[in-house]
Order: sequence, then C-alpha cells, then structure tokens
Amino acid sequence: MVRKFYVLIISMLIIAAAVPAALAATTIGGDQGWYDVYTNVDGCSIYFDGEYKGVTTGGVLSVGVYSTAAPYSTVRAEKSGYSSASQSLPATPSPGEHQSVYLTLNPNTPTT
Repeated sequence: MVRKFYVLIISMLIIAAAVPAALAATTIGGDQGWYDVYTNVDGCSIYFDGEYKGVTTGGVLSVGVYSTAAPYSTVRAEKSGYSSASQSLPATPSPGEHQSVYLTLNPNTPTT
C-alpha cells in the first residue's frame, strides 16, 4: 500500500514537471506566418532589416516569421551583376498565412 502511494506521488511529480515545459513550448515565439519573397532573378540573397534569410530558388523564398516577434520593416534582394532591390514589408502575416512580396532586380550596365 505504501509502495503504491510512493509510485502515485512520483508519477504526479513527473507529470507536474512536464506541464510547464509543454506550455512554454507552445507560447514562446507564438504562431508562424510566412513572407513569400518573389524575384525576377533566381539565386538572390534575401535580407530582412539587414538580416540574411536565404537565397531564392525558382524565383521565390518563403521566410517564416512569428506573430509575437518584433515585426520586420524592410526586405532587400541582392545578386552579383544586378542592382539590389528593396522595399517596405507589408504587415506581418497572420498565423498560418502568407504575404507575397515582389522585388525586381535590374542588370548592372557595363561601364566603358
């Protein structure tokens, strides 16, 4: 009988310890939305507020953002041989949603 009591107490302590960790995992960072950054040139480096996010493949890069994080304000695309392109970002996408952003890079003109 005493042994069952100790097993019950230990089980309750394990469950009680796991609950805060599970709650923290669901609240930190919040839910995620995405900016889909489209470029007219493949292989562009994409930056949000100067922070590198990745390279476009097939002319697009999806960047996940958390709805509870500080919002980004600008996006920039760069590629060697092209003038960089930048613009303001639209409002942070809602959780599970996508916001499209389109950037056009122009080839650098050779100097003679």
